[in-house]
Amino acid sequence: MSYLRIIPSLLLKNKKLVKGSNFKNFKNAGSPKTTIQAFDSQKSDEILIMDLDGYNNNNQDFDTLNEISKISNTPITYGGGLDNLEKIKSSFRNGADKIYLSNSIIKDTRLIQKVAKIYGSQSIVGGINLITSQEECYIHNFKDINPFELSKKFEVNGIGELKITFVNLEGSRNGMNIKLCEKFLNNINIPIIFEGGIGSLKDIENCFKIGVKNLALGTILIFNDYNIFKIKQYLLNRNYNIRN
Repeated sequence: MSYLRIIPSLLLKNKKLVKGSNFKNFKNAGSPKTTIQAFDSQKSDEILIMDLDGYNNNNQDFDTLNEISKISNTPITYGGGLDNLEKIKSSFRNGADKIYLSNSIIKDTRLIQKVAKIYGSQSIVGGINLITSQEECYIHNFKDINPFELSKKFEVNGIGELKITFVNLEGSRNGMNIKLCEKFLNNINIPIIFEGGIGSLKDIENCFKIGVKNLALGTILIFNDYNIFKIKQYLLNRNYNIRN
């Protein structure tokens, strides 16, 4: 049976969790071990960890990944500057169930094929970070590349899932870009995780109403009075197919 997935999205920096808005202004968001134990007990469907140190200074925190993987029964997707096979192998050795690749595969998709050959396509989440407005939609730091063509290219080359992050909505609690969600859902045939803008239970339901099946949540879990139990109960009461 295929369930709708609720996925906590966590940012790791200096061995602590942080949360920001629009990919900046990061605030302390607690202990990785304590937070992940809580989400694990609340029956989160997966946990997504982005290692900011891996992006910023190419120093992946595999020690923290290893520690949290030992206390969590929830599948972990780990990303952050994973631009070669050795870093990816270290991610899996230290407890990742999937790896997240973004900038490293936008210009050259060969890394996707190398990872898929060893670990399988189901182990790869390909990421596209979008800047959106009423006039345009483009990839963060790659304005010359069409995001819909890129998502198709990722699929053809072997990613198992796609993650779309609405950068300028991230942390805003203003709701997700539903029209673009629909457009991506119609563009490719693999699962898509969406993140950015969710601020209420109604925002979550609005996404699932149009066919979204996977949501990554950050601010609403970290800084609001919501937990995964509450979110799932709300959805179960509205007859959505949620694992509880």
